[in-house]
Amino acid sequence: MNNTNVESKGIMFKIKPNTIPATAIQRPELFPICSGGFNDIWKCFMSTQSENRPVAIKAVRVPQHADREPQVVRTFGQRISHEAYVWIQLSHESILPFEGVTEGFGPLPALVTPWMENGSLNDYLRREVNLSREKKLTMVREVAAGLRYLHDKDIVHGDLTGTNILVSGDGTLHIGDFSLSTILAESDHNSYHVGNVRWMAPEVITMDDIKPTKACDIYSYGCIMMQVFSGRQPYHNIRNSIAVMGAKMRGIEPFSQLTGVDEDIQEVSQRCWLREIRQRPLVADIADFFWLRTDIKETTKKFLSNLAVNIIPQTVLTKCSHYADDFSHPSSTLECKWLQESGITEVAVKTMSDNVDSQSDLDKIHSRIRREIYVMERLRRETILPLYGITTGFGVLPSFVYPWMAGGSLHDYLKRDNSNLNARRKLDILVQVADGIKYLHKQDIAHGNLTGDVIFLDASGRVRIAEFSHSVILAEANSRIFSEQL
Repeated sequence: MNNTNVESKGIMFKIKPNTIPATAIQRPELFPICSGGFNDIWKCFMSTQSENRPVAIKAVRVPQHADREPQVVRTFGQRISHEAYVWIQLSHESILPFEGVTEGFGPLPALVTPWMENGSLNDYLRREVNLSREKKLTMVREVAAGLRYLHDKDIVHGDLTGTNILVSGDGTLHIGDFSLSTILAESDHNSYHVGNVRWMAPEVITMDDIKPTKACDIYSYGCIMMQVFSGRQPYHNIRNSIAVMGAKMRGIEPFSQLTGVDEDIQEVSQRCWLREIRQRPLVADIADFFWLRTDIKETTKKFLSNLAVNIIPQTVLTKCSHYADDFSHPSSTLECKWLQESGITEVAVKTMSDNVDSQSDLDKIHSRIRREIYVMERLRRETILPLYGITTGFGVLPSFVYPWMAGGSLHDYLKRDNSNLNARRKLDILVQVADGIKYLHKQDIAHGNLTGDVIFLDASGRVRIAEFSHSVILAEANSRIFSEQL
């Protein structure tokens, strides 16, 4: 990541964002899809080498004639620079990805993100009035996971509202809009800018010099929780924003007691709204609370549906009588037979540890799976162990399916047969390992975890390098998939 200040259209960016040429953006409509504050949101299409896909363009709408005032333009430019600086450092499945900046939407650079087909959370809840309890639990869990990621990085969102949470085509929630966000370690802000008052913590209104805090985000999250479960916005029975502020100052909560919502869930939201900010819960505790109410199998099923990988039904895999000696800790490996029309193939089913105690654990496992698949789909070499696909049913988590390596790991092979190996055989093994490494490096891939436990030998003694969950494609090292915590 480049931390050198970079100038674009008069704006100094602390970290250089990806610059998307204006020629790659097609704007089919004459007017923005929506406007709010000083921002316009355009639905456009972005052309890449492989596709033409919809994107959202967030452009600052500089007031009429103000574009002639350098100080006004500079102020708006600083806001864009700040938002890009925070956003470019984020990579999480519950955070709206930041694609980069483009031009052609006014005097200042515009921010580019993927288009979210279902719009904002406010829009989604207005349309979808019959969401199941399980879906609502998933929604609030996704927001909690995203907010936990931000707080773990010491970032305060600062404007967590139903407008700034976006919903993708498959109904997944993503936190967006980081214009009011603050990195606490770098903060020199003395006070908040004004966000949306309905979701805003009361201390922001009542205190003169309130600095951004995680507790303010927690208050807003409590509002999001009850908005999801009720389908209504905070203070839905009060239409005027000034009256909402008055209600907050009098200690009136954003939602009254709801019927049909579990009491313990409502208790969590009420703790989020406590006037004593130090008594509000941490987002990690909230995320773990909802984690206990999540069906891991259903979550994993949805995760797999978004991966470009061959799914092998459990019904065509028959267990043999024993486990492999090793196939990389902490997983276990089963020897199985894979029944296909062309015949029977011996395979290794590498199961993953079921020791999943929190959403954070599951996120890390999903990150490793995603990375291994992304890397391996690019690899075709005799000295690289191929991936046949993924299967389910051997535990609550997915399992990888590979060719069976009868010789076991190199570590076990050397323990077992080292005294019988002559110098020529040892050199042959080293040459094969070197061939695999050379191939990976030609593909600009660093393996990241190359040990004797992830190098295997087949029945003929030929070497195969495996286990790419810690690998990195160096040219893409800053992309989301290689930035996720493992």
